[in-house]
Amino acid sequence: SITFPDSLTHIGESAFWECEGLSSITFPDSLTHIANGAFFGCHGLTSITFPDSLTHIGDYAFRECEGLTSITFPDSLTHIGESAFWRCTGLTSITFPDSLSHIGEGAFLACNGLTSIRFPGSLTQIGYRAFRECEGLSSITFPDSLTHIGENAFLGCRGLTSITFPDSLTHIGDDAFVNCIHLEQVVLPSNLFNQYHAMFTEWLPHTQVMTALMWKQHHQRPSDVVDMVLHFILACQRVDLPQELVDIILGYVDTGYMLCSQT
Repeated sequence: SITFPDSLTHIGESAFWECEGLSSITFPDSLTHIANGAFFGCHGLTSITFPDSLTHIGDYAFRECEGLTSITFPDSLTHIGESAFWRCTGLTSITFPDSLSHIGEGAFLACNGLTSIRFPGSLTQIGYRAFRECEGLSSITFPDSLTHIGENAFLGCRGLTSITFPDSLTHIGDDAFVNCIHLEQVVLPSNLFNQYHAMFTEWLPHTQVMTALMWKQHHQRPSDVVDMVLHFILACQRVDLPQELVDIILGYVDTGYMLCSQT
């Protein structure tokens, strides 16, 4: 165990690298900065409560601390560095503070025990590989502030079944959701539908990709499948439909508007 003095503000790089017997840490209320690799490979740590003064967690600061099951982030935290909690496989859930604006590349990569994440309303970017191969992750709620999801950010998150993106989103990186094999439904902002529909279809050919308007129609008026499909056709200009559905739609619209192929 370690008890730090009340005057400490900064823990330096690799300060406790691979102190595998370390099980308990008490941080002082004065601490503002944990540097790169400070507690890398401290397998014996099981829980951490950071002080309200902390603003910065450095790159790979707690990487491969596999015994960690719980983390409490303070409301003062603004930055989680690259690979900061890489392969902390014991973590099951994370709630980020509203102060957080940056989650670094690979920050929680291969945290297989994670099942849910609540992102803060202040978050604008999720970095490259940030949650890659978090295979137990089943639920994500993105904030309305989010603008950027990096490459490979959620690649291989096999537990995900549905995702709704906020209207604020402007960029989804390459392969961000590749190999999310159980993803059944993706709801994209209307302004991004044409840009990203084909990409999701290529990544996940069995996933239903729609806009919020389509989702609303589908769930509030499930019998009105014709309206939903027409919106889909007009948005993406091509869709493969079963013959029986084509026959139904042809009864509602002029064939000149039909841009779909029959299967």
